[in-house]
Amino acid sequence: MGRNLFYGSIPRELGSLTDLQIALNLSFNKLTGEIPSQLSNVVMLEFLLLNSNDLSGEIPISFANLSSLFGYNFSYNLTGPIPLLHNMSISSFFGNKGL
Repeated sequence: MGRNLFYGSIPRELGSLTDLQIALNLSFNKLTGEIPSQLSNVVMLEFLLLNSNDLSGEIPISFANLSSLFGYNFSYNLTGPIPLLHNMSISSFFGNKGL
């Protein structure tokens, strides 16, 4: 779902996709608002790509419980603190003001 010019907020209902395993790619859209904490319900998710949107706020602290994540990208979006995440890479946070 990346690069589709989606706009608006990330639907909280995506958190009910509990069988989603490989990846959730919402990068390079025009999404706004905060990252819904309900996404932490997708416990088997391996890759979460939210980079290059217009998101604001913080990465939900509940994301620290997503132990299946091999990779994620939050770059060019956010302004809040970063919770301790598994497999942290500084490049996943480039371009975030105030982090």
